[in-house]
Formats: sequence, C-alpha cells, structure tokens
Amino acid sequence: MLFIGLALPAQRIAPVGTWTPYLSHNKTKEIIKKGDRLYVMTEGGMYWWNSVSKEKKAYSTIDGLSGVNPSAFFLDTISGTFFLGYENGMINYFNDPDDGFNYLTEIRRTELYTTKRINNFISDGNKLYVATAFGIVIYDIHDKEVRNSVTKFGNLPTGTGVEDIDIVGDTIWVCMGSGGVFFADRNSPNITVPNVWKRANGTLGLPTGESHLIASLLDVVYLQIEDTVFQKAPGQNWKLAPFPFYTFRNIDAVGEDYLYLTYDNVMRIKQRSGAQSNLVHKFRFYSAYLDSNNYYVGDTVNGLMEWFDTDSFDVYTPEGPFNNSVSELAVGNGNLFIAPGGRNGTGPSNNFDGFYYFNLDKGWHRFDVKDELDINLVWAQFARAYYDEKDQSCYMGSWNHGFLRVQNDSVVDSWTSQNSGLSASYNQGIGAKTRVTGLSVDRDGNVWATA
Repeated sequence: MLFIGLALPAQRIAPVGTWTPYLSHNKTKEIIKKGDRLYVMTEGGMYWWNSVSKEKKAYSTIDGLSGVNPSAFFLDTISGTFFLGYENGMINYFNDPDDGFNYLTEIRRTELYTTKRINNFISDGNKLYVATAFGIVIYDIHDKEVRNSVTKFGNLPTGTGVEDIDIVGDTIWVCMGSGGVFFADRNSPNITVPNVWKRANGTLGLPTGESHLIASLLDVVYLQIEDTVFQKAPGQNWKLAPFPFYTFRNIDAVGEDYLYLTYDNVMRIKQRSGAQSNLVHKFRFYSAYLDSNNYYVGDTVNGLMEWFDTDSFDVYTPEGPFNNSVSELAVGNGNLFIAPGGRNGTGPSNNFDGFYYFNLDKGWHRFDVKDELDINLVWAQFARAYYDEKDQSCYMGSWNHGFLRVQNDSVVDSWTSQNSGLSASYNQGIGAKTRVTGLSVDRDGNVWATA
C-alpha cells in the first residue's frame, strides 16, 4: 500500500500543497548495476544508490511509476534501457529515471486474459521477450511495438503462464510451472507456432516436475525441477548441478562471472571458475549484484547491503517505514504513528513487526519486541492508532493483545485482559486474546476502547 501525506506545516519534507511518498524499500527484489549506480527494485517501487557519491534517490507513483510493487526488472545493456513490469501487465521503461518514465500498455490492455503478471524479461538483439502469466510477448526494443506473442506451447493449454525465461546460444528456454520446461530455436521463422516448442522434460536426462526458475552462466543452463537444480552444457545431457536439494527462492546470473541461488537465510554463490561459497544471514536473502571487489545483496528486512561478513555489512536503503502495510494512521506534535497491517479481515494477521512512527526531527523509529515491546503484554498485530493532543501521547491498539500508550518516545502503559477490564476470548493452547477494534480519548481525558 502506498500512503502519502499532504505536507502543510511540514515544509521541511515538501512544499505546501505537494505530496511526499513514505514507502518501505526494505524488501529488495532485484539489483541491477549501470555505471556507478545500483538500481534496486523493491516492494515500494524502485530506487538507486551511487557507489561513488553515496547518494540515493527513490521513485514512486508520484514520480510516474505505474505501481508500488513491481514484479520484474531488467536492463537491456545494448540500448541502456530499463524495463520494469507489474502484476497488472503494465511496463515502465526508462534510461535515466530523472528524465521520466515511459509506458508499454499493450499487455495491460488486452482483454483476452484476466491474469497479466509480468514475470521476467530477456533481450536478444532488438527483441525484448516478456514472460507473462499467459505466455510470451515480443517487443521491438527500438520502436517499442509488439511484434509477436506466444500463447500456446506444444500441447499445453492456450494461455499457460511463463514463469521464467532465458536465451542460451540458439535456444530459448521457458519454465512453465506445473507445465514443465519447453524450448525452441531462437532463429525459428515463426516462433508463435505451438509445435515449434518442444518439451524438455523426459529427454536428455531431465525429469518431469514443476519448474519455476532458470538461469545461465556462460553457456551452461541451470534450472530447478521441484527441489533439485539441473545443469546442461552445450551438446551434453542434463545432469545434477552441484547444489544442495532446496526449493530456491531465486536463481540468477550476474554477467559472465557469478551465479547465485537464494534460499531462506543462505545465498550460495558459484563463480565461473567453479568455486562456490555461502553467505549466511539473519534474514532471508532475495537478490544480489556481485563483482570481484564487492558483494551487494538484498534481503527482506534491511534492503540493499554491501556485504563484508555474517554480522558485518553496510545498509544503503532509503529511510522509510518498515513495511508498506497500513491499517491506520495517527498524527500529532510532528509525529506520524503507523499501525502496520495487524489484521486480516476480521481476524489477526501474521504481522509481528511491531509499529513505527516518523518524527520531523528524528526521522523513522520502529517499536518492536527486540527493544521496547514486552512479549508478555502488547507487542504485535497493531491495527489501531489514536493520538491524544491534550497529553501528547499515542494509543496503539493490537488485533490480538490489547493496547498501549506511547509518550516521549517510550511505551509508558499497556492494557491487556490480564491487567485491566478488557474483554478477552480464550483459545485452547493460545490463551486470552483481546482484539482492540477502536480507540479514542474524550475531553476529560478518559480513554475509550472497543474490544
């Protein structure tokens, strides 16, 4: 969710009458290097960080992006053009984001398919292959026009989605999820004919099974079948790749020197020499940019990091909220308090991020169970916020535990069913749960809560 504030007295943030976005870029989904800049796709949109000047700048829908949670990011190195895809089929393209964003709308506007997610991109000369939830769309990079589309592969149903795509030598490879793996000759005169696409599963040693990820390093293809990665060199059969059996979150190559695989809090790196190493982290890895001098990695908590060791890294993520989930806001005395998605419909969510606030002078601060919050009182699933101007304190309500009061940057009071008259429901094995659905303070200073 994008939340924005109309900056009236807060002229240090933005001029009067303009909007400033407050977005979390902590979950890094893709990292691409161009010149001195690392361009980072996140759940909050996109930003770049300059490795020389150390400057950074974020972009959102206010700047012209088509959404705040893009699904695919790619740089065509020949033209220098970036392509940014979204769940609804929209594509932004740009060379320098400060020069503005352009739009490819054909996939978004098609009425033939209801799901249009952009899953990945790959380029081949002047052709841009777009892997979508219904097949492949081929654009002319120079003219930005659709040249062809492939919506049927072999005997699969029309409109089967392509989850990942790669081009190695003269072969186009596609992962079709439960549909398996297909390939075609990139020089075929009519790539749209279904029988041009051949099933790879069951041939040359590749077993059947779901496949979602594919990448290549030099001329070797790596793809995942279920929890196993297979590799294929030119002119050879498929064989087991030298990686552990895991369902990886991401498999990708960085130029011609590195292949990396991420699963949970481990990133496995394979160099072109064959040497392998592991990075182990407290949080889940997602993406990376690697070279001989620096390892830049992205996780789901800190964002973009320059990696030195397990407990040694620098973070280069723009300041902002911890995530982009917002249930309720409260504002007072230069503070913006955020209840970050503590409910899912009528029930509690699995949000254990605590809550956070923004102060005009101090920036962002997060209250969580590691620091200020007591796991025996009110500590998670915050969905309500109310600021009392009279005593300059904020009341934060949990969808499961009660509510608390924050004053002068500290939690000063907590109310649960155990220490107050709040009602509670009892679940076997879980205990008392108090869902606070509303908070207010009257003119006499009495606090009212619905639970």
